[in-house]
Amino acid sequence: MDIVPLMFVARGDTSLPTLTDPTKAQKGHLYVLNLDANDGHSVVSFRPVELIGRPTEVALHAHGLGRTENIIFVVNHAYGEGGERVERYRLEEHRAERTVLRYDGYVDFTENLNGVMNDVAPTSETDFYVTQYVPFADPLHGRDTSGWAETLRNIPVALRLPLTRIYHCRLPLGADQVNATDACKPVGPPAMMYNGITFDPVSSIVYALDLFNKRIIGFSILRDGGLEKILEVYTPHFGDNIEFDQRTRQIHMGGVHHATQCFEKYLHHLVDQYIADEGNSLPQGATRSGHKCASHFTKIDPSTGKVEVVYIHGGELLGAAASAVSNSRGTVVMGSFCDDGVLVCRPS
Repeated sequence: MDIVPLMFVARGDTSLPTLTDPTKAQKGHLYVLNLDANDGHSVVSFRPVELIGRPTEVALHAHGLGRTENIIFVVNHAYGEGGERVERYRLEEHRAERTVLRYDGYVDFTENLNGVMNDVAPTSETDFYVTQYVPFADPLHGRDTSGWAETLRNIPVALRLPLTRIYHCRLPLGADQVNATDACKPVGPPAMMYNGITFDPVSSIVYALDLFNKRIIGFSILRDGGLEKILEVYTPHFGDNIEFDQRTRQIHMGGVHHATQCFEKYLHHLVDQYIADEGNSLPQGATRSGHKCASHFTKIDPSTGKVEVVYIHGGELLGAAASAVSNSRGTVVMGSFCDDGVLVCRPS
């Protein structure tokens, strides 16, 4: 049985049933996706992860996740119910029928970087690198989606200004909470929009995705935790999250073809959903499928620079892809920030 980590946002308890329909997943929980090795088509179940010791008053709006050995770090946009946090968990049990994570402290980014952290790549049980994907922090109560705020947020991209950073942080063992101003420092060069980040422990290289420049940058780690650029690989399409696959020694990337178009459609979808939730009719011409766009799964060999686009769909199967991972049998799992659930693609 293959166990592929999944995330669904918000907070929750541990007394949830196993699901076969991802649309029934409760907001606020972490789930694992079980793939049956003997079944060529179906997803067996989404099983909730048990979280032990986590403060119940803190919301869980999970974004990026990174793992090293039995340690998992999670980027959490808790906003007014906990602020901007990178939380640490210890994997205490991981079997076919049960997965248990124990909460083990957090780094607090609320003061200067609320709502703008993206993905995390741990290098040890205390140290991690985390990406900032937009330059301006959100208000504590949540992101301002008014016209002027969206315009301000898009100006740096329109002008191609490199204003986002990678941060190196240290959360000491036994620490319940540390402030990012004390525990973190910006490292490496700035970029237009850092997004996914991953770590190869064998070569000790950190890889980060510079989204709008369509490139992955490889960094060596300096003695003080700083990053020094040693390579870059350009990709044919926009990426989102990236993961280094130890088995193949490749970077796996999920993403979209035309990022601005996809994000614009996604924002329209959110507005449509809000109107529908309020009991009103959708505006003329709006459809639920309006947020879909072409997405891809791509493999990158950083040692040779070879890029292979393995799979592309036109949006009819899944909204804009945010991540993609594969297992030893070639099954690809693509996640999305638009849709409930994932797209499972098996080799023909």
